[in-house]
Amino acid sequence: MKTIQQTFTVCSLGLLLAACGGSTTETPAPTGTKTLAKFGASTAPAQSAMHAPEEYRELLQRLYMVFFGRPADVDGLFYWQRIFSERSVPATLGELMQAYSADAGVKQLIDNFVDSSESQGLYTGNTAAFVNAVYRNTYNRNAEAEGLAFWSGFVARGELSRGQVALRILDGGQNDDAIVLAKKTQASINFTVALAKKEELAKRSYIGDSVNQAVRDLLGTVTATTDIAAFQAQIDAMIESFTYRPDSLPSIQRYSGFSYLQDMASTPSYSAYYRYFMGEFGFFTGSVIFAEVPRTVTWGLSAPSQTISYAAPITAAINFKVASVAPATTAALPDVAMLCQSVAGTPAILAKSTDILVANSAKAVLEASALANQSFTYYRENCALAGEGGVTPNVQSFVFDAAGNAVVKAQKGSATYSASVVTKALNGQVLLDVSTGKYLTLRVYRIVNPSGATGFVIVEHQGDALTGLKEGVLGMWTQQ
Repeated sequence: MKTIQQTFTVCSLGLLLAACGGSTTETPAPTGTKTLAKFGASTAPAQSAMHAPEEYRELLQRLYMVFFGRPADVDGLFYWQRIFSERSVPATLGELMQAYSADAGVKQLIDNFVDSSESQGLYTGNTAAFVNAVYRNTYNRNAEAEGLAFWSGFVARGELSRGQVALRILDGGQNDDAIVLAKKTQASINFTVALAKKEELAKRSYIGDSVNQAVRDLLGTVTATTDIAAFQAQIDAMIESFTYRPDSLPSIQRYSGFSYLQDMASTPSYSAYYRYFMGEFGFFTGSVIFAEVPRTVTWGLSAPSQTISYAAPITAAINFKVASVAPATTAALPDVAMLCQSVAGTPAILAKSTDILVANSAKAVLEASALANQSFTYYRENCALAGEGGVTPNVQSFVFDAAGNAVVKAQKGSATYSASVVTKALNGQVLLDVSTGKYLTLRVYRIVNPSGATGFVIVEHQGDALTGLKEGVLGMWTQQ
């Protein structure tokens, strides 16, 4: 009985257009085990024989899957097949992982995937969110607690890079995970084959975040019981949609997310995005996908108020924009969104600021000098301004002088931070709030609205501990 790998390697590059023997649902033998010994400890460069370009097809589809969450485009697959062949890169995942650690050339090739803007956009956030996202892109499920802690630990200790962890998770599928991975791989191959059969318009249309996310969502429906032959109809329909009916696909806007219980040194915590359709007369409808273990919440927006109404479990929200845009366009989505939910121990009348989302178009400010003469007089917490809805009225302003030194004014006094301390805080240093005894982190973003308006937002996070928070507070300072 041929395995999927054997079926691929007898196909020539030209047979990409002929689907190379059709679909298969056979599953490779489980290969994963949670020990580093399995991955090989040799530091000698891997010796790999020359492989024909088409022999890399399965491997490259799996690399696209784990780093981009989607099938390869036609030109990209051909390009990397040629490069891998010319450089005698190992054609199996196990050999590739060993070569990554021992061969600088192979490491550079794989890091091209890891460091790409597409991969970085998908994997914004802390290591736990990264590991969980890899599980979802590979096996269509969230990571179990044991696996999450296991793989996150290697990165935290500096023993493995994120790229190495992604490859090892990819190589570790067993039982249903192995079946799902095999079927997603075959579906990816079938997708690229089907795309290659189409005219140039279809090939050129497979680009952009909205299209890529739609195809990720399609692959995300594959299960251990999926009939891959029957799944081809959905693949064909998807290609038809983004080629001739792109308006039928939801648009995407990506955000970086903060959680009130995230570790204090982790900013931001996870990657998030709004998925939406724009209907007639400026009406929007869609969903927001957020949190370290992603959840999906639907919402609707109507012009001219541009007020977004969220479904449960979000009980309140503040959607902040540097400036209003009229008429309603895609710019109607918030620059910053504060999402509030009911939390055990919080008064029923007060929803907790559990998450803050900042659009990826915002630029992180890393130097205090960039905040010279900026003044922030609006503080929001628990989806209310200071002094409203149960939020303490103690805080009044966050003001920077011409040198970037900061003064936080409150009714009970003020706290001063030198420009050097502010710069360190903007680059990840945790501060101690002497007035509360809690730990504090600050993240500042510069936002340029499509209308040309410019402004700043400060995301403030307080916690009772550096890690494993039981109590956390998310707030944001704005200039309006």
